[in-house]
Amino acid sequence: KVTVNCYTIGQPIVRDSVWYHIVKPKTGFVAGFYLKTGGDPAAGVPRCYYRTKVTGLVVRKSATTKSAKVGVLGKAGSRVTVDCYAIGQRIHGDSVWYRITSPKTGYVAGFYLNTGRDPAAGVPRC
Repeated sequence: KVTVNCYTIGQPIVRDSVWYHIVKPKTGFVAGFYLKTGGDPAAGVPRCYYRTKVTGLVVRKSATTKSAKVGVLGKAGSRVTVDCYAIGQRIHGDSVWYRITSPKTGYVAGFYLNTGRDPAAGVPRC
């Protein structure tokens, strides 16, 4: 038994290119081909990625602008893979930050991602 967080599209395994981010009993990605989901992507499971709304979004070590910079993302519309969310420093009235795992690992302010609302539906708390 595994706990699924979200899904993304990756390398196909027997013509199934859906991969699930699991958080229990281990954390990582598992090919949908190996899980009994009733169809891929499974109903009600959100996508693991969102897109940036600004160019040069700073990735930080923790959920505050006072935290060390881990890196800077590219142009607006860059794709990021989200792992979970945390409550941190308020940015333009939004205190939700997302821990991303790709293309860098660290935290970005939710205000700058196209999540629709914060916290995004289906994204677990860190």
